[in-house]
Amino acid sequence: MKMAAVNQPGYDRRLLVVESIVKQFGLESKSIETLAYYGDCSFPFNNFIYKIELKTPAGRGSFSVVVRLSNLRAEGLNNANRVANDVASSFIASQAIENAGLEQIVPVVYAWAPPKSIDVIEEENFGWVVCEYKKGQDLDGQLPLLSGEEKKNVLEHIAKIVAALQNAPVPATVDQFGGLTFDDQGNIVSAQMVLVKDGPFGLYANVWEAKLQAQLDESQTSAVLNGWREEDVVERIRNFISAHGVCNALEGVALRERKFVHGDLTTNNMVFDTASKKITGLLDFDWSAITHPAEEFISGFRDIGGCVDDEPKGVLAAILANDFSAEPENLPEMEAKQWDMARAWAAAAARNGVKLPGDTAGMDKIKALHDFSSAICPMELSCEPMLRRLSDDAKAKKKKESLDLIISFLEKHKY
Repeated sequence: MKMAAVNQPGYDRRLLVVESIVKQFGLESKSIETLAYYGDCSFPFNNFIYKIELKTPAGRGSFSVVVRLSNLRAEGLNNANRVANDVASSFIASQAIENAGLEQIVPVVYAWAPPKSIDVIEEENFGWVVCEYKKGQDLDGQLPLLSGEEKKNVLEHIAKIVAALQNAPVPATVDQFGGLTFDDQGNIVSAQMVLVKDGPFGLYANVWEAKLQAQLDESQTSAVLNGWREEDVVERIRNFISAHGVCNALEGVALRERKFVHGDLTTNNMVFDTASKKITGLLDFDWSAITHPAEEFISGFRDIGGCVDDEPKGVLAAILANDFSAEPENLPEMEAKQWDMARAWAAAAARNGVKLPGDTAGMDKIKALHDFSSAICPMELSCEPMLRRLSDDAKAKKKKESLDLIISFLEKHKY
């Protein structure tokens, strides 16, 4: 079944918006090029990104800038202060990179504006950012082409970047878990998260309570899940959320530890210069937040073997234990490659002082809570384009697997 190209409507209207943004600064475009855009994609893009070549330089001698339109139609994102969060996060990351003495890879933000309205979802109301264009290619496409020594050097560079971000100073005006925005004096302050429609929060446990409630609410919109009403577990889930189940499940975790988290640290969000063989850009702070540092390893590092979400069991066990000394026997070829990459990443990270999942108290408990949350509303059973790809048998199998995990988790925690 051919999926609808959901991003094509509004294509011309978005170009007009981009033109108007450029013109309001007295600039004139020579050309406009879409970046990371696939016309036949069945999912709404989070952002629409354009490279603008200017007839006259915008600053620092550059004739090219990037305009990012924040898509109000993106699924599952909180638009309350999404653009401000991106800008504030870029600033914090930029300062961290500078403090570490690294070459600046965070694009300079030249101008930005929040959405004119989050209720009237039209292109002219989209929020936007105008920022520096970083020359190069997406690292995810280049990494497999590199030699062993070149890959080692790239992992070393990534480790230095991650160490810098982990040491990013949180502004004194940011006193809670959550996203970021600016107050009337221009200070960066706590705000709602982009990935959670609530907050900010006093404790890390409160973040998870909001995540779980959002997952439960979303499950009610799925025709397959029906909010787990028929399976008689919905009240047990609600009770777990409301009766301090999260705090109990996270016993031993530092619930007040707050760090800057990029939220999507993958090679797809890194720009790589094929001539110098160096990373020249770190992009997409859309999901960034001030939260527990473990969150970085739930959503990021999927392509270099550092994620605790979807790695093969043998690799995952090594990641959680921070121990790659004993390679599992008879690994399939693909898993063997994943093991080698994960081991190389862990070594580079250790050399550069990166705090890894195995260094985090209670990482196994955070991982278990994440798996429980994912089971409440699996993306495969709640996202229409993905649902349409599954047979009835596949849907039933995924639902049973999710239910089994939910019940096992609740029983373990006596709910």
